[in-house]
Amino acid sequence: LVYILFLGVYGVDSVLTIVHRLLKRENIFEAHRSHLYQVMANEGNIPHVKVSLIYMAVQAVVCVLVLWLSQMSFGYQVAGAIGILGLLSGGYVIMKGKLVLIQNW
Repeated sequence: LVYILFLGVYGVDSVLTIVHRLLKRENIFEAHRSHLYQVMANEGNIPHVKVSLIYMAVQAVVCVLVLWLSQMSFGYQVAGAIGILGLLSGGYVIMKGKLVLIQNW
């Protein structure tokens, strides 16, 4: 199960964007620009290359952690996976909150 985290950054962005859109009562099947990547690049005025490099670097760190966790017992793998997902989710919420504040300013 820990190997699912090899796509953790993108999965967290996708799932939390869907949750956010559901909370806003938006149709999740319509086109949108609500993903953190898009908000950073469009409303945050961060160049697309920098946003891609940020995503790549965070995912690379997660991949290293996953490889490290794969050497441990199942209990530690589960705890580590929950911790990684918690950190990614917290980072998503913080970044999205800051960018939404900038956008509404």
